[in-house]
Amino acid sequence: RMFLLFFENVFQYRSKIFLWFITSFLNTLIFLLYWIGAKKGGFGNFFDWSFTDITAYYFLLIVASGLLITHHEEDAYEDIQMGQLAMYLTKPFSYFRLKFYDELSWRIIQGVFGIIAVAALVFVFHINLGSPLSAQLLLFFVLITIAAFIISFTFKMLVRLAAFWVTDISG
Repeated sequence: RMFLLFFENVFQYRSKIFLWFITSFLNTLIFLLYWIGAKKGGFGNFFDWSFTDITAYYFLLIVASGLLITHHEEDAYEDIQMGQLAMYLTKPFSYFRLKFYDELSWRIIQGVFGIIAVAALVFVFHINLGSPLSAQLLLFFVLITIAAFIISFTFKMLVRLAAFWVTDISG
């Protein structure tokens, strides 16, 4: 139930979702266009990578960046410096768990946007992404994605908690 409340909260900030996704999407497409141009121009050794391999890699990167790159450290200033942390400490859930569910809802929406964007690109441009994954590789991919999200979230949570000792964690 708590996760669904955070999921509803995501839709209050529709433009923020879209901007984060577009930023990640355009950056990845620029890299993809660069490598396709370099491959067509004959520059460099690509270790026998084909257009299909390069395209599949960067399309997977679009989905992965939506699913894995967390951004929850940005509101640490309000939570710690402005005293809003007390609001979380009086709840019967841990601060880590509340922020985890909050970020998970954002990542699910971003991941769905990534899947839709990749599917649209594949459909419109008739792109071949290579052979489909086996069930074993798909399960392995899902487990690695879950572990990567947890690691990314935990690292950013450590950055967030550093705001207790520093005044600016924006980098």
